[in-house]
Parts: sequence; C-alpha cells; structure tokens
Amino acid sequence: MRVRVLVALLLMVGFTTAGATGSSAKAAVPTPAGWLVERVRFESLAPDGFLTAADLGDYRGAMELVRSGSGVGVINDVGVEDYVRGISEVPSSWPTAALQAQAIAARTYALHQKQNPPPSASAIGADICPTQACQVYVGLAKERAQAGERWVAAVESTRGQVLLRRGAPIKSMYYAGAVPGTGGQSAPAKPAARAPAKPPAPSPPGAAPPAAPPPAGPPLLGVVPADPPPPPPPSPQPASPQPAPAPPSAPAGSGPKVSDAPVIRGHGIGMSQYGALAKAQGGAGAGSILSSYYGGARPGRLPAGRMPATIRVALDTGRSAVTVSGPGRFRVLDEAGRTLAVVATGDWKVLPGPEGKLRVVPPPGQEAAPGIEALGIEVLGPEPAPPASPEPDNAKLIRFRLSAPALVQVNVKSPTGQTAAPAPPTLVEAGESTVALPTPAHAGPHAVSLIAYSGLYRVTSIPIDTAALPPADPAATTSRRLAANRSEEQGSPPVVPAAIAFMLLLCATAGLLVDRLALARMGVAQPDER
Repeated sequence: MRVRVLVALLLMVGFTTAGATGSSAKAAVPTPAGWLVERVRFESLAPDGFLTAADLGDYRGAMELVRSGSGVGVINDVGVEDYVRGISEVPSSWPTAALQAQAIAARTYALHQKQNPPPSASAIGADICPTQACQVYVGLAKERAQAGERWVAAVESTRGQVLLRRGAPIKSMYYAGAVPGTGGQSAPAKPAARAPAKPPAPSPPGAAPPAAPPPAGPPLLGVVPADPPPPPPPSPQPASPQPAPAPPSAPAGSGPKVSDAPVIRGHGIGMSQYGALAKAQGGAGAGSILSSYYGGARPGRLPAGRMPATIRVALDTGRSAVTVSGPGRFRVLDEAGRTLAVVATGDWKVLPGPEGKLRVVPPPGQEAAPGIEALGIEVLGPEPAPPASPEPDNAKLIRFRLSAPALVQVNVKSPTGQTAAPAPPTLVEAGESTVALPTPAHAGPHAVSLIAYSGLYRVTSIPIDTAALPPADPAATTSRRLAANRSEEQGSPPVVPAAIAFMLLLCATAGLLVDRLALARMGVAQPDER
C-alpha cells in the first residue's frame, strides 16, 4: 500500500518518468557520499531569486551542471531579458541611446548564437559562452555595478527588440572601434580590452605606423569575430618615410566625446561602440545608430512563438567541483525532472562521479528523510461548504511536527481497501502544523497514515491512531448545507407573525359560522347578502 501511495504522490507533484521522456534514465542512486545522477538542475523558489556558483558569481535563472570530460560543466539557463541585463560590454553611465543600441545588438547576437552555438558551448549543451569570444556576461554583477540601474532601464525599454533579416536575427557583431593603422579593418583576434578616448588622426598614405599605442581610455569589450576579413595588401613604402603627425589634443572639458570618422565608421562589419557613443552624444536615437552600422536594419520583434524562453550560457566547461547555493530556498532536480530536494538550502556540492556521472552531495541534515511526529487530532465546528462537497459536520485536522520542509499528504484507507480521495500534497515548513483529514468513503474504522516527502529516497510515512471516524452521510449533510446556505442568503422567514395572523383568521371565520347557526335556530331571517 505504501508503494502505491508513493507512486501516486510522485505523479501528483509532476515527476517525469523515463517512458514519458523516451529515455532509459534511472533514478538517482543514493550513496553514503551523495547521489549519483546524469545531470543536476538547481532552481530558485523565490519569484525574483538567484543562485550562486562558487567562484563564478550570482545568476538569475536555473543552474544546470553536467559532466564535461573529467570535470563538471556549468550552464546558466536564464530568461532572454535577464541574460541581456547581465551583459557587461559598455559602461552603464553612457547615454541612454547608446545603451539601448548595445542592448538590442547584444540580444540579437545571443539569439543568433542560439541557432549557431560555438563548439565550446554546444559541447556541454549550451548556446553561448560568457567571454569576449562571444559576448561578456557577468550576471547580477552588471546590475549591481555603478549606474547599473541605467543599463537595466535600457534593457527594459527595448524588451524583445532585435535586428532581423528575412525574419531571423542577424549576426550583430560589434567592437570598441576601428583600430588606427588597419584601414578601418577589424581588430586583431583578441582586441585590447581598452579603447582610446580619442584616437589619433589617420596617418597619410605611406606614413609609418605609430611607434606607441594610443593612450588608454575606459574599458570596452567587443564581440570577437570567428572569421575576421583579411586586411588589405600593404601600400608601397617610400624610401624616406615621414613621421606621422602628432594626434590633436582634446579640448578641455570635452570628456569622452568621440567624433572622428574612423571610430564612427567602425570596421565595416558591425557596430563601433565608441561610434555609437559619439552618435548618441550627437542626438541620434538607438534605431538610427543601429541602422547606420547594420545595413539599414531597424529594431523589430520576433513572433511570440519564435522567441525562445531562455538562453543557455556555458559559464564553465570543466571544473573539478562546483558548489551551488542561494540566499533563499531552491529545489534540486535530476536529469529526468525528478525532485532530489523539494526545498533545499545551504551549499550543495557537485563533483565528478564514477561511470561518467555526477555526485551530488547535500549539506548536513538534508540527506535523510524528514522526521515527522503526530501530535493529535483537532475538531473544528461546522462550516458552510458547497453542496457537492459532502463533508462531516465537524472537520478534523491532524496536528504534527516536521523536522524539515516537506510535501505532506494524508492517506485514509477503509476496512474494505478503498482509499478516500487524497488532497494534493501541501508544502509544509519545519515545526508544528496541521493538515486536513480527508472525508472517509464509508463508516467504520479506517487506517490513517501521514506521509512527508522531501525528495527521491527521502519519504517518511507514519500511522495515525485516531478515534472512530464519524460516518459521512452525503444526503443529510447536503440537505443541512443547502438549508444553511438558503438561510444565510435569503434570511429567516417571519414564522411567528405568520402563525398569529393565521390563528386570528381562523377564529374570525369560526365566530361567523356560530352566529349564523344561532340565528337559524331562532328563526330569524338573515339579511340579504347581495
């Protein structure tokens, strides 16, 4: 019986079986040192919660860990907009139009990569990497940085907007700016993390390249193309090269404003971030900025059915061990969607296990089944209920104590083997609580058990010694409930005044009959009643 109840409970909380998924995955194997699984997924239970991967940072969305070679791969499965909020490519203090252009370009690039993931990410089942090789993603660190609220506002104001060509997101490359001395071509395979605040004027044809790099400005990162275009062939050098003219000095108080054509023009294959800054400072809007760099493309929206719900970011492709935690509570699932922990807290460690599996090690106190203790029965007074719910006059509650949060359900079995319809499992916190006792289907003694479920292989079931349950009479109960409902809705009829009026009318009628009989016996003619 306990096995049947457990199976029903698992189905009610939405566990996926191997047959439903078309796989032959087996349940997590409990061991003294944790559970062995194919992969493990952590999901925050807070509406606006996040998870922490040690040494990697704080991230919204779910954290999924997979086996990657001899190590552990870490994937952040995050909503598209939350992903864009974590992009760290330009300072959040830039003008709003430049931030909006960057947000749209980053969102477009991510959706394009989801359809064409790089090998480093696809090797562990992800869509995109978090580094400059794709685009820099730091999660909540971007929102928490200085002026981070301005970046979040830019993302929200462009929510869902992407650059489309033939109905699909374009490969919206972008860079810090054109590199002097390359003829406007792309930066080296790994461009510098810093770009000049004001690049020098272009050297005349045949001039020697500058002997030293330009002065550094605020840090900027860009997307590095996998196949940059080849540079043009070098022009012939004169016998006596002339020195390049000194770069013009920026006027006092000009700040980071950039207006030189080489930077604004970019590389010819994507957006110049410093060029976008200059255009925004000149009053251009985000749409105009993007159109100037992406062949006239304007922001649009994908149809609702084609916009993916999440982006899978490969935070790391191979670590010796990963510790996942959260400021609040979260749940832990295996590869088939079965719950390893209904409510989890603390530090959960994941490391490589035998036979290509992962070993999931919960914190102390969360590896065993929850402790549960029955404290007694409470009887409540009658309460109005819908007519279709034949409840007894006095509802009963079971009071109990839990050692840890768990899903709790009551099972009631009659002597004939029939089980009362169970209520859905209820998530109950640690400590004392109550749960309603289901209405028995038949009179007589019933076997009652209390079940607490906190995850696979962690189920506690205890019998409850209750007094003889009152028989449930659906017809009588329904009649009483209907009468009570009518009384409450319509009010009680005026019983006493109606009875008095009836008695007075009866007495008057009787008196009139007696008078007529007396007159008839005396021979007195009755008056004409016409």
